[in-house]
Parts: sequence; C-alpha cells; structure tokens
Amino acid sequence: MELDELFYQLGVMANTGDGTGFASFFTTDAVFHDGFYGINKGRDAIRDMIEGGFHRDAEDIQFVLFDGIRQGDLAYAQFYFSYTAKIEGSEGRRVVFDAMCKMQFEGDKICDFYEIIDSGAIMTQLGFTSDRILGQLEKRSRRLRDRPELMKYL
Repeated sequence: MELDELFYQLGVMANTGDGTGFASFFTTDAVFHDGFYGINKGRDAIRDMIEGGFHRDAEDIQFVLFDGIRQGDLAYAQFYFSYTAKIEGSEGRRVVFDAMCKMQFEGDKICDFYEIIDSGAIMTQLGFTSDRILGQLEKRSRRLRDRPELMKYL
C-alpha cells in the first residue's frame, strides 16, 4: 500500500472510531506512543486507544496525515488533529494541533508509531488550569528523561 493511501485509511478509521480497522495496519505486537494517551502495546491496546480513548473523550475528530516520506522501513509524516472535547470540564471546546510522527514498519505493517506533539497547547485549549498543565508537563518530562536512549545526553 502506498503511503498516501495508508494515511488516508488511518484517518478514516480514527475519525470514525473504527479501532479494529485502525489497529489492523499495525503488527500484533506494535507500540503506539501517543502524545496524550501514552504508550499502547499491541493491536488490542491500539484499538482501545481509538475506541475507548479518542472517541470516549472527543467527537467530530479529524485526523489527517500528510507530507509523508518513507525510506525502507522508516517513515515520517506531519499530521493535523482536531476534535470537540467531551471530557469533564472541557465539554464542547474545539481543539486543534499539528504534530509529527515517526513510523517503523515490518513489511507492510507499522510496528512502532511515535508522535511528537505540543501537549501544553492542547491542554491550554482544553482550559486546564496552569497547575494541571504543569503537572502533566513534569510527568512527560520525567518520561522523556527516563528513556534509555537519551541517557547519554543528560
């Protein structure tokens, strides 16, 4: 499958809440590093992220991947993601963000999907308090600093 077609299909599946369809583009033991929901390991967890995360907490989702480039088993892309929040205290707020992702493939399936998003901008749009935003950013900072591959840079 061409990258543009894969992006289109992933968008359709995410936007409509078809977690099983979305997860079918991943290997059985794939890891999806979501910038908001954290690490999701395996197709079942990826399916649940779409159905039990995205579509529990949001509606009117628009996930659009574009400007992808692939070399061998590695691909990068930009994406836009927007939604109307359903989470308590943020109901009805429209959120939009742009992000980048890195995808590692095994054959024609994604085995690792890693997002880089500006979670602070998202939480601000959701109307989170500054203390809540700070707490979340500190948690994300600890996760980043705990990554083994980054230890040599500290």
